[in-house]
Amino acid sequence: MPEITLTGVNGITFPIMNTWGWEVALDLFFGGLVAGLLIFGSVLRLRYPQGFPRTLFWVDLLGFPLLSAGMFLLLLDLSNKINLWRFYVTFQPTSAMSWGAWMLLFTMIVLTLRFAARVSTPAFLANTLAPVRLWTEHFDRALAMAGILLGAGVGLYTGELLSSIAARPLWNTAVLAPLFLVSGLGTGGALLWLLAPKEERAHLMPATLALWVVELVLVCTFAINLAFGSLASQRAASLLFGASLGATFWGLVVLLGLVVPIALSGLEKIQRRLTFGALPPILKLTGGLALRFVIVYAGLSSFL
Repeated sequence: MPEITLTGVNGITFPIMNTWGWEVALDLFFGGLVAGLLIFGSVLRLRYPQGFPRTLFWVDLLGFPLLSAGMFLLLLDLSNKINLWRFYVTFQPTSAMSWGAWMLLFTMIVLTLRFAARVSTPAFLANTLAPVRLWTEHFDRALAMAGILLGAGVGLYTGELLSSIAARPLWNTAVLAPLFLVSGLGTGGALLWLLAPKEERAHLMPATLALWVVELVLVCTFAINLAFGSLASQRAASLLFGASLGATFWGLVVLLGLVVPIALSGLEKIQRRLTFGALPPILKLTGGLALRFVIVYAGLSSFL
């Protein structure tokens, strides 16, 4: 499948690239969320094999359907769906899409094994899936180590795919890949925060809160890097500071999606009697979703 890189785009001849829509933005969110769940689950398996049973249950149960939904969205976005198989008959080391296609395939294999092992408990599935469960348990640590590598790869890929497009200065920055990785970890931790029982959530909260703080630093670094970069970067930065997308970026992504959850969680940790329940992780998940949409649509409108 040929891959086309646009480098001659400008505000007069080609001001808006309509190639990608909401499907890609939502897929990037699902990809980051799955990467976060996979890394969290893999680290917990290696360090605390018996310490987080309910958390690991949700990681195994949700990873496969969430990634399946993301890959289905990618399929919807493809113009020539019949050519999808071409990704898997070659590997192009200089192509971000080629790396992503293969990482998603191997990640799907790991998540499918975890999901099948987890749903093998019912009697009507026990006989069919018991070998998968036994094999998965036997290679549990190996799958966990592979999960960390694949999760990091998928998390970085969601940003690297955009940053590799030089014609869009809002995307073409080295900050985007680590930002999307940390954001994926933060949203994964937020989802587990919602689902894990109280005793397990108490141990997950410090790491999740630290990731939110790091993401806030990276978001601000991303905006500053654009604002003080080249002329094209400064024009792209105006999209994040303007009226149309600026309110969503600074209001929903930064303020409600990061600053408020960090403040509420920190206050809850200091004043142990206070509890804000599910509000901080819900705000974080909403902000993480909004981040992908803002970055995708602002990038489509930026030009050299």
